Amino acid sequence: YAAQIKRGNFRWAPTAASEIAVVRGSARDMPDNYDIYWGVAPDEPRKLPPTVSYDARSFDDRAQVEFNFTKRVPTERCYFCHSTKIETDTPPLWAREQDVHLKSGLTCVDCHRNGLDHKIIRGYESSPPAAGFTCQGCHSADSDYPGRLGAPIPEHKGLPPVHLKKLTCTACHSGPLPQKTAYLVKTSMAHALGTHNSKRSPEALPHIFAPVYARRNDGKISPNLLLFPAYWGTISGDSLKPLPPSKILPVVRGVVGYIDSAGSGSFPQISDSVLIAVLDTLKTLPDIRGKVVFVSGQTVYSLNKAKQPVTNDRLKPQPYLWQLAHDVRPASQALGAKGCNDCHSPSSPFFFGKIQTDAPLLSSKPGFIPMTRFLDVNRAGAWLFSFSFFFRPWLKLIIVFFTGILISVFVLYAFKGLNQILNTLYRESNDKTQE
Repeated sequence: YAAQIKRGNFRWAPTAASEIAVVRGSARDMPDNYDIYWGVAPDEPRKLPPTVSYDARSFDDRAQVEFNFTKRVPTERCYFCHSTKIETDTPPLWAREQDVHLKSGLTCVDCHRNGLDHKIIRGYESSPPAAGFTCQGCHSADSDYPGRLGAPIPEHKGLPPVHLKKLTCTACHSGPLPQKTAYLVKTSMAHALGTHNSKRSPEALPHIFAPVYARRNDGKISPNLLLFPAYWGTISGDSLKPLPPSKILPVVRGVVGYIDSAGSGSFPQISDSVLIAVLDTLKTLPDIRGKVVFVSGQTVYSLNKAKQPVTNDRLKPQPYLWQLAHDVRPASQALGAKGCNDCHSPSSPFFFGKIQTDAPLLSSKPGFIPMTRFLDVNRAGAWLFSFSFFFRPWLKLIIVFFTGILISVFVLYAFKGLNQILNTLYRESNDKTQE
């Protein structure tokens, strides 16, 4: 299917993926006025148009073929478009574990179901039809279907309930365990994993980082994938818009040259002279409205009257984040399984990890963004709060010690009070006897 899409054979791609036929030729090589019923294009006699060769063994004597449709779609079909590959500082592939749900025998469609409308539920908490298929829908004792498909009901012993209000389930259970620096990852949709000629270099574009912990609009913290912007665009007032690739590609290639000259798929080397040349050329193109700029990471560059690159301090492009839900780790490998210090320590990557800034411009100084920026917390305050956990074991001992002293004092004075009462009663009894 992917090979047919690359050839522009959109009409023929399902047939090629059905395993009952072979599709040859390329619609992309045909002229714009090509008609599929022409056969060979008159202007391109040497180029082969899309042709279909059916496998006769797949058809019966009435020239009909039977397809086996199943509701329980194999996970591999979903993973072809929805898998993720971590590139740095991880165990080799054979040493990694699968999603705990897959290892338990579930498939993607057990949770991501659909009706005849083909609308697959995403499992968002805010979506009422899918609420029963979220983490809480299966694993919460308060849900309509607790323990669905054998899901265990977690007890979260020792976990303060405030965590369940401020964190999503995925914050502790999903994705790779955080490290001091966010991982560089590839996704099937962004990097064409599993297809022919996909870039194998860890630095292949686009550069996507994970896990990045960020606070959602509802106040909960969740893990995310992150992508820094890098594009040529225009500014009109406070509005920043990217230019269409079809318009800028001829100009950029003419100045930068072949974009992937190293074959690694990484960023081209854009110097200040190249930046000036491209910006100066783009502003002369027709239908350009506004000031031409280049967005590199979190900085917007434009040319001043002297044709020197300057930065725009008013506009700060933000990196794009989208939530990470899989792969799910079991409870024994979740954040917090080893104690509070998994997150609440001065060296914990949950709060104090960092994300490397990503930009193609050579003059952009490489740096790192602290995780606390996306968590919307004060870094100094978070560090002081985490540092307090270092003394908490001592504090517990001190509390136990002084509680013991208070109990001892209470018991001592209780016995003294009891002794005073008994002595009083004894004297009163003697006085009555003497009378």
